[in-house]
Amino acid sequence: MKAEFPSNHPDWQMLDIYFLAYNEIMNGILIYDLNSRLIFANDYILMRLSEAQLNDLWDTDIKDILDQILAGSMPYEGIEIKPKNGYTAKSFLVSGKPFCLGGGSYIILTLTDITNYAMQKESLLCKLEQDYFTEALNKFGLNKQINKLIAAPDQNPFTICMLDFDGFKQINDNFGHLTGDEVLRTFAHISRKSIRGSDIFGRYGGEEFVFVFTNTGIEKSSRILTRIQSELRRCFSSLDPYTVTISAGMLHVDPRAEPRLDYQALIHKIDTLLYTAKANGKSRIVTPLKEYRF
Repeated sequence: MKAEFPSNHPDWQMLDIYFLAYNEIMNGILIYDLNSRLIFANDYILMRLSEAQLNDLWDTDIKDILDQILAGSMPYEGIEIKPKNGYTAKSFLVSGKPFCLGGGSYIILTLTDITNYAMQKESLLCKLEQDYFTEALNKFGLNKQINKLIAAPDQNPFTICMLDFDGFKQINDNFGHLTGDEVLRTFAHISRKSIRGSDIFGRYGGEEFVFVFTNTGIEKSSRILTRIQSELRRCFSSLDPYTVTISAGMLHVDPRAEPRLDYQALIHKIDTLLYTAKANGKSRIVTPLKEYRF
């Protein structure tokens, strides 16, 4: 795409040199006029983004970036953008500034491909949100994912559950901490394979874990937890006479009916229900209306 400057422009020969140079630069170059019309895109960016992706950038990011540049509020460090249209995920760091030439005013954008850096950053952030020992989300990851669910535009209902192992100290004391560790790892493995991709599972701390079952009621959530408990008991039936059991507090939530809902309030509610399950004899699920025995 060659710039559409007037052919009789006095600096046309120099512009040709500039655009030849821009096509050799190992960065994307986009030039817009003040009507937000794209008048030049260099070979580098055209070989990496389809027309659909360029249009997607305009719809989601570029228009706002041009406005920021003209308003003098463009961040010094640039802005990260991600074209979403297409099979290949790309990330670019965009910087830009206005310039004048031959009585005309334009905006030049430089796009630096930071895809590898962005992927490494995303991987690191995922690890920071993950409990290394069980590969479940950690407390930070739970906080982030549940808050995201609460704030989601569609506001779908969900069931949240906190559970704790019963008599876990006895397992450690009688069979060793390595066996206790294996119980936790096995429980996490069974749990991850028993839930859907839209559900949330994390280690809240110690032997406490949290599940969030999206678009799922109390009855179905209880059945899922019961299957997990049954499989876990089968895996560790050799620990007789100590049976591996869990207690849980469970609550169904409709964010549309609770506009002031927040993460800390949810945790407090299910934690209270969990303690009720412990007080009522353990190895059970307690909800605000009903108990379920494992």
